[in-house]
Amino acid sequence: MQAARERLDAAGLHPTVETVDATGPLPADARQVDRIVATVAVRSIPTSWLTALRPTGRLVTTLEGTSLLVTADKAADGGAVGRVEWEQAGFMHARNGEDYPPALSALLAAAHDQDGEQVTTGPYPVLDVANAWDLDSMLGLTAPGIEHAYHQTGDRRTAVMVHADGSWARATATGSERPTVHQGGGQLPLPPGPPG
Repeated sequence: MQAARERLDAAGLHPTVETVDATGPLPADARQVDRIVATVAVRSIPTSWLTALRPTGRLVTTLEGTSLLVTADKAADGGAVGRVEWEQAGFMHARNGEDYPPALSALLAAAHDQDGEQVTTGPYPVLDVANAWDLDSMLGLTAPGIEHAYHQTGDRRTAVMVHADGSWARATATGSERPTVHQGGGQLPLPPGPPG
């Protein structure tokens, strides 16, 4: 924190720098600010952020689990009017609790090898979802909390998705063939394909 204060001071900037739970109430001296640029992603905009903004103040953040950059201006009625920007961005998730981040590595590892309760042939190519920001953002809004893994060896591609509820899916394809999709442990939002 002190290093941040010193760097900002060297740049001629003198904002108040505080360590707080950004999803909870903000300090009393953070009321009525002109701008909030959150460098953490949130699932929903905390009420305290809107309370702290002056009318016509601007908020910039990303939505957790997506690459969606949101800007909003505070309205006179205390709400905000904004939009999702075309540019994409990604910030770390706002975190709290002793179990952050949730450990899904064991489920990711298991999903690479096990047979699924459902096995189908998928209609779509195997993609690196985490690097396809529009698809990743859509899934992040539809089914928050999914973690992804992607591997390519030669022309064989494997994509794995897991969720904290225990559900998982794996799609594997070689070249231009349709992928074999294994699913288990629940329902991830994968498009149905014809039986494999």
